Amino acid sequence: ELRFDVLDTGIGMPQDKLDRLFMPFSQIDSSITRRYGGTGLGLAISKRLVEMMGGRIWAKSDLGVGSTFSFAVKVKLPCMQSVQHKVKDLIPVIKPPIEGHFQQARPLSILLAEDNAVNQMVLLQMLRKIGYQADLASNGFDVLAALDRQAYDVILMDIQMPDMDGFEATRRILARFPKKKRPRIIALTAHALNGDRERCLEAGMDSYLSKPVKIEDLQSALRSTGH
Repeated sequence: ELRFDVLDTGIGMPQDKLDRLFMPFSQIDSSITRRYGGTGLGLAISKRLVEMMGGRIWAKSDLGVGSTFSFAVKVKLPCMQSVQHKVKDLIPVIKPPIEGHFQQARPLSILLAEDNAVNQMVLLQMLRKIGYQADLASNGFDVLAALDRQAYDVILMDIQMPDMDGFEATRRILARFPKKKRPRIIALTAHALNGDRERCLEAGMDSYLSKPVKIEDLQSALRSTGH
């Protein structure tokens, strides 16, 4: 039997509500949806996958301390002997792009500011396909903290994020950095409405992409950054 434990030091959960964790569309605190988004499907899907493998999944938590999510599955002995190699196989390998027109003069340092986990995954995969990697930020505060740690060439900035949205984060970046030293900011918005592009540009962003983002448009926007 292989057992996996995933530990975090987050806000934790009360014991009397742990039984709701693996139910579809259920969240412990209704305010979480407003602050962090999400559909409440992740743990329900995890439970289905583990049970399909004949395993079990459970959670323990201390309110204000953190949580531990665990699952266990039974495997045949040959798999046990090669588990180290199997785990290595699960780690994604980022290969250089084949298409010559995707090559860049130098790698761009990119920060992806996006709070939705699915959008993060899709955009990261697009970036990998055209030869880039990116760091992640979930809101404007994370963006500013990331810029305190290192410089970035480009920020892919979702305009709707919790706590601090893309417009406010852009305003603070413009106030903090001189033009020649600040990153290029590419706005990401799910609202492809008349005036959105102008609003983003007026806020100081350098270009604009509407969701769902097309890989050709993403590539074009990155090439036009001037780096």
